[in-house]
Amino acid sequence: MNLQQRSDFYALLFGMWCASRRNKKIRNGLELCVEKLVSEIEKLLDDGRENGITKFNPEECKEKARTLLALPEGIAYHLLVNPDPVNLEDKKFWFQIRSMMLTVLKKKIFT
Repeated sequence: MNLQQRSDFYALLFGMWCASRRNKKIRNGLELCVEKLVSEIEKLLDDGRENGITKFNPEECKEKARTLLALPEGIAYHLLVNPDPVNLEDKKFWFQIRSMMLTVLKKKIFT
């Protein structure tokens, strides 16, 4: 689980975001990294769609990739601010996350 094994990464990520607000070069680098990650998620979603695992309009792929990326980033942010409220070992917590991700994959993001 990346949130547990690499929690320092998220501290670095949010630190870079803060620095990117003051430095255009850092902002450009951070934007490039995020776009690369979104592209990788898009490829996974396209593979799943092409192999019949998921069904959605191909034009929705980028929005779905961004939404799927935002969910763990949001969880990480909350853990950085206050690590106590979320027990990462709690299966009920991950069931809710799984349900949210499946909802993103099954429904249109924008109507």
